[in-house]
Amino acid sequence: MGGGHMRDSWTGWLSGITLPLLFAIAWGMFGSPRAPFPLPKNGRLMLEALIFGLPGALLLGMMPVMPIIYLAGVVLNRVLIVYWKQENLIHT
Repeated sequence: MGGGHMRDSWTGWLSGITLPLLFAIAWGMFGSPRAPFPLPKNGRLMLEALIFGLPGALLLGMMPVMPIIYLAGVVLNRVLIVYWKQENLIHT
């Protein structure tokens, strides 16, 4: 069975629920502004790249236009955070 048919099996449903839940827990524990266990700046940037970049990167093969727009928005958001000096609002 190819990856396109994975959604028909229980493993597809499980991964469709489990992966977003794990990402949400990781963000809440380590990346969010009020995280109980904040990561250092470089670690937080890597977590951001994984959580916000992976969905766009995975969709690139399926539909190239929308993921590019999404990834451009992710990068623009990060650039504006730095440009407007709002990183102090994020724990460092």
